[in-house]
Amino acid sequence: MRFSIYPLLRATAKILLLASVPLLVWQDMLHQQMIIAQSDFLAGHSMMETYVIIVSALIFSTGYGAHETLRSVRSVILSYAFLAAALFDTVHFLSYAGMPDLISANSPDKAILFGLCSRFAAGMGLLAYV
Repeated sequence: MRFSIYPLLRATAKILLLASVPLLVWQDMLHQQMIIAQSDFLAGHSMMETYVIIVSALIFSTGYGAHETLRSVRSVILSYAFLAAALFDTVHFLSYAGMPDLISANSPDKAILFGLCSRFAAGMGLLAYV
């Protein structure tokens, strides 16, 4: 008898979807939303971006550091895509409004562009791996 994982994945997806409904309703209520000071938001954003950069760099180092084993081209592409994502995230982190200027004046457009480039690099790497 062969075990299929698809019913388990489908059940997990339904549970996550149902769990997100109360969060979406809560977020839709304007009186529930908090106002966060820019300095506090900048500190929280910086910590989260640092975590994302570390995870992306660890994915790169895991794929790049496997010299003893035979590496597939897919894993090399994935590791370099996450290196690009880590670098774009670093520039996104440094070009966020409220941080000291990076080459030119920081703006939300500049930070969003680098953040989207990072997600694009990670997404294309994962797509190429599959």
